[in-house]
Amino acid sequence: GPAGLASGCTIMPVKVLDSGGGGTDLTVALGVTYAADHGAQIINMSLGAVSYSRGEEAAVDYAWEHGVVVVAAAGNNNNDAVHYPAAHDNVLAVSSVTASDTRSSFSSYGDFVDLAAPGSSVISCYRGNCYGRMSGTSMASPHVAGLAALIRSRNPTLTNVEVRHILENSADDLGEAGWDRYYGHGRINGRRALEA
Repeated sequence: GPAGLASGCTIMPVKVLDSGGGGTDLTVALGVTYAADHGAQIINMSLGAVSYSRGEEAAVDYAWEHGVVVVAAAGNNNNDAVHYPAAHDNVLAVSSVTASDTRSSFSSYGDFVDLAAPGSSVISCYRGNCYGRMSGTSMASPHVAGLAALIRSRNPTLTNVEVRHILENSADDLGEAGWDRYYGHGRINGRRALEA
């Protein structure tokens, strides 16, 4: 099957949504807190909504204060509606790009976007023991989380602040020069990030 960016890292699956993909801000907050309390160094959240939750933000801040790098999908609304948990200050919000480094047509954008990653037609696992192609910022954010894990596996002494700076400063600038609302600091670049 497909290999991730940090294939040697341990994964701690934390279920916060029901089998239909529904859930509450409380279950997300409890899952983030659980992961932080049980040694997670990176948290990926391929989920979200346009509604703000103080409890969810508090959980994200709690994880950040415990050294966790927190990553989330920017949303698939093709507009600039703020998407949570991606829009919380201590989360790396990830938009989606195609294989040709253009913004995916579905990808949300806005002042909260930090980075971009491949999210269009990504090979993924399907139920029934098979593989298929999926698209969404929920496919893009794991690329950023995986690269953060790879960076930390190479240098475990790095803080979450340092990992975030490496990811942002090593990204390939797309769109307007510098940070922009479609790609954030740019599309992640694994080689440049590891060199940094």
